Amino acid sequence: MCVSFGHRAAVFRLDDPGAPRVKLRGHRQQVRAVGFLPHGTVLTAAMDGTVRLWDADTGTEQRAFDWGIGKVRVAAVSPDGTLCAAGSDDGRLVVWDVDV
Repeated sequence: MCVSFGHRAAVFRLDDPGAPRVKLRGHRQQVRAVGFLPHGTVLTAAMDGTVRLWDADTGTEQRAFDWGIGKVRVAAVSPDGTLCAAGSDDGRLVVWDVDV
């Protein structure tokens, strides 16, 4: 499970409640959306205009995207994990093929 709070997010292991949370730090403004991709990758989208991909086990940032669409308010991952989408507060939408 991944939750966001402020400009950070954290991954909690539901199968091991005693495990420490994995902190995802790198956004400069509020994280508005989180999602999971296959193979242990977490997606976060924030008001700083970026979408970032993280290793869920280590919290290491794998990739960052900034398409210049402004504040990212929503993001989604396709059921098969091959496509992602992000939407800005002015209605612009970006869809991309994820090759993680």
